[in-house]
Parts: sequence; C-alpha cells; structure tokens
Amino acid sequence: SNEAVSPNTFVILEAKLPSEEEEQALLALKMKDDGTGFEVSGQLADAAEKAKEQFDKAKTWLDRVKTLGKGIIEGDAETVFGKVKEALGDLVTEETMYFYLVDELTGKPVRGAGYPIEITTPSEIVPKLLPAMQVGMRAMSLYNGVAGVMQMFGCPVPKVPKAWREGAQSSVEMLKQESSVENFGAVHAKVQEGGEKQETARGASLRVLQRFFEKEDPERGYAGLRRVGGEDGAAL
Repeated sequence: SNEAVSPNTFVILEAKLPSEEEEQALLALKMKDDGTGFEVSGQLADAAEKAKEQFDKAKTWLDRVKTLGKGIIEGDAETVFGKVKEALGDLVTEETMYFYLVDELTGKPVRGAGYPIEITTPSEIVPKLLPAMQVGMRAMSLYNGVAGVMQMFGCPVPKVPKAWREGAQSSVEMLKQESSVENFGAVHAKVQEGGEKQETARGASLRVLQRFFEKEDPERGYAGLRRVGGEDGAAL
C-alpha cells in the first residue's frame, strides 16, 4: 500500500536543538589527546560547552530510561504510565517540550515542516510516549553505541570523548539488552467488552503516538521522512 506508515523513532527534548550553524561548529571540535573532552579556544569554547550540555541531557534521559526497566511491569498500561511519570521526575517539566522525528538512516533528529512539534502539556503525554521512544533509543544504541544515542539527542560530535563515553556506557549496555524493551512488552490482560484483550504498555504507547500524529501532523508529512523498502523496513 502507498499509505505512509508513521515513523516511530523519535526523541523528546526540553529545548530546541542548536541551529544547523551551531551544529557545524560542534562537528569542528577536536578531541583532546587524553580523551577527557575537546580542545577549545575562542568561539569553539561555546560549542564545546553546548556539546557537553546536550550530552549531559542525553545521559540523564538514558539513566532514567535505565531505571524504568526495573520493576514497572505490573498492572495495566495506565499504571505503567503512572510509574514512568514518577521515574522521569523533573525530566518532564510543565514547560513546553519538543518532539523530533529521528531519521533512522543518519540517526539524527529531523527539522522539517511542522517539526519539532511543541508539546505544551508534557507531563500528560510524555510518560505515555516513553515506551515507544525507548524502542528507537535501543535501535540507535545497537547500531552505534553511545554515539548513536547521543546523536539522537542532538549531540552531533564526530567522536564522543572517552571520559564522557565511559560515563554513559553502562546505561547504553543496559539499553542494548533485550530485557530492557521486554519490560514494556510484558502483556497485561485487559478485559474489554466482555472479551479478553491483551495489551502491552508498548502497544498502548504506540496507540498514543498514532493519536499524537493524527492531532499534530494530520497531513502525515512526517518532516519529509519517507519509509523506503529497506530489507529491515527502516523509515528513511
């Protein structure tokens, strides 16, 4: 069918990504020989600071997602979403957050018509989208380790300094494990209209994502991303 299949690799950030010019500055950063960070002088000092800031945010998300995997399986999807909200804590603010689709080919968030989508009530919707977001994070971690997850969060440095990478490695390793996504794939029996329907927290999350697209991107433009027939069905 020619119908656009909605992409489901995305990231939600508390601030808009740096402009493309700023991004170019980040890509120009040179690694220090000892791997602790970047060589900085003059204008690049700002870029290095920005890179560290983006990295720290990405790492915070990673750490929270890691804690989510533990012990939030019980109960129906709504209960799970409640526990997700609790675990995310101050990461999900009352202020506007930004939803970016991620191009699965480049691993980068996409700026495009209508994107990022502004989420004005994050505490209501972000916890419900997180089980779906985690699947994309896991895919990026499998393709490209720490750098893959960092890039997804708008930290497009050519290489992640060793000291930074070590700080995030354990969370990424945990994300790579099958069990990290199985937690949200645990089946919750749901009795509906007298019949038993099985639903997972991830299934419920993907339905929330579909409704989110229907409301925020009714034309299904998806920032210009198109699903092309890669053998693995990746959206490109």
